[in-house]
Parts: sequence; C-alpha cells; structure tokens
Amino acid sequence: MVKNKVIVSLFVCLFFFGCKKNSTPAPAQINAWTFDNLTYVVTSSARVDFSTGGKSIAFYANAQGSKAKLYVIFKSLPIASGNYQLVDAINAIGDNQCFVEGTDSSGFIFYPYIYNTPEPPVLAVTLNANSKISISIPEITISYQQPSSTYKLKGTLYEK
Repeated sequence: MVKNKVIVSLFVCLFFFGCKKNSTPAPAQINAWTFDNLTYVVTSSARVDFSTGGKSIAFYANAQGSKAKLYVIFKSLPIASGNYQLVDAINAIGDNQCFVEGTDSSGFIFYPYIYNTPEPPVLAVTLNANSKISISIPEITISYQQPSSTYKLKGTLYEK
C-alpha cells in the first residue's frame, strides 16, 4: 500500500514538473512597411488633416536621416475596426475607402497604382481599447508620380 502511494506520488510529480515551459515570448509584430524591397520601421506617427478634407494617420521612419513617410488617408478616421477598399485618387475617397501616399527615403512621392486590377486591394483596420489604429496593408502596386515604373508596398502599421 505504501509502495503504491510512492509510485502514484512519483507519477504526479513527474506530470507536474516534467512539462517543459517555453519561456520565449511570441515575437511582436513589427511596426513597419516594405517599399521596393526596403523595410522602413516606424519611429513615430501622427494624425494629420489633409487639405483635400481627408483625415490621415501619418507613419514616419526617421532613422538615419530617412525622409520616408507613409500616409493612410480616410474620408474620416475610423471609429470601428473593419476593411477599407483602396482607391487610386485622393479626391475619390468614400466611406469605407482609403488612399495611400508616401515618400521613400530620398523624399520621392509615391501613390497607389491600381488600374486594371480585378479587385481593388482591401486594407484591414483595427482599433484597440485606446482608439489607436492598426493597419494591415497587403502587397499592393505603387508607382512614383509617373506610372512608368511600379513597385510593391506592404506593411503592418500601428499608431504609437
């Protein structure tokens, strides 16, 4: 009888203490965008009113003198999480739509080039408990001021 208690106690101890706990935390999502295979890490963000009447979240990557910035512009800032369709003209932003504009590290302006795409891209917008906005940009085609050259843009961004 004592022998059975010892054996049962041994199994209980092995069960509780034999499990290996992973102390490595899950990797945090990086607050960055990739443009033309270069990754820009967000150093700051701000809410900006555009002269065209749109409301924007501006994301800045000011590391090492970079002039890179990315604006995600809405008709009005989101008040709930949801999907926003990307449009290719800032003056055409409607409800549940957005426009993306930015500059690369040299300061050259780029914007979406979504002509001839079967379905316009959709950006996922999430609001946290503090009403800070997170934006997931799927890979989209971007061009400089002339659509002769196109590049890829994608990112996961959140307000700081």
